[in-house]
Parts: sequence; C-alpha cells; structure tokens
Amino acid sequence: MHEAKFDGYRSQIIIDNDEVRIFTRRGLDWTAKYRDLAAATKTIGRRECHH
Repeated sequence: MHEAKFDGYRSQIIIDNDEVRIFTRRGLDWTAKYRDLAAATKTIGRRECHH
C-alpha cells in the first residue's frame, strides 16, 4: 500500500499476520509516530493491500 508523498516523508508499511509496522526509507521504525495509520491499516486487512 502506498500514500502520496505530501509531507516530505516516504514510508513502507509491513503487515505480518496481525502486526503492522511502518518504516522510513532508512529503516527507522516510525510505527509509534503513525499510530492512526497503523490502526487503519489493520482494519482494511491484507487482501486490500497491494504490493
């Protein structure tokens, strides 16, 4: 899944079973900074995400 880059940050969302993690391009874990996005990703489920 991807989101348009408006704020200057590019990130990658990893879904592994029920765990959602959000990483920067440099590999920093920013899941805590994007809690709402991580929670929303969990609700849509893996079938709705495309690689």
